[in-house]
Amino acid sequence: MNSKNRTLVVAIATVAAGIAAVAASAGDAVVRQQGNAFSPNSVNLSVGETVRFEWTGGNHTVTCGIACVPDDVFRAELNSLNPSFEWTIPAEAFGLDVYYFSESSCPQNGSMGGVIVVNPTPRCPDYNGDLLVDGADLAFLLSHWGTVGQAEIDSNPGVGGSDLAILLGHWGACSN
Repeated sequence: MNSKNRTLVVAIATVAAGIAAVAASAGDAVVRQQGNAFSPNSVNLSVGETVRFEWTGGNHTVTCGIACVPDDVFRAELNSLNPSFEWTIPAEAFGLDVYYFSESSCPQNGSMGGVIVVNPTPRCPDYNGDLLVDGADLAFLLSHWGTVGQAEIDSNPGVGGSDLAILLGHWGACSN
């Protein structure tokens, strides 16, 4: 192999490793309790991704529900003994808006809360239905690069780098 080809192989391997690293970390979100607010108060996630709530002071909860009415999906204390809480988006939340609030802000202080927008994104981007994310799926995605429509995986308009990162992050056998 000549040095030009060797350089190309190293460059391709470096780009692939970078995309795989982005795919592994893509999607998860951190929401911090800051005073009497959650920041950010809105995050977009997909089924299987995780939101981590972090405490910064005071005594709060992170409780699933709307307008200070819990719905028993999740509830956790946020305080010095429980400084964080993680919730992984279940399949049942596909395409929904999941609202949350802190019980300590109800009702006297208004509602300290936010929303998790669960994207209607396929958990496994298997375009041809063979229960594998492989070269055939990659070829399909690349053949639709820059277009809007059937090859889109995430909520960004047009097939692009974030769709490629998600596909590579699911490479192999599908779990759904």
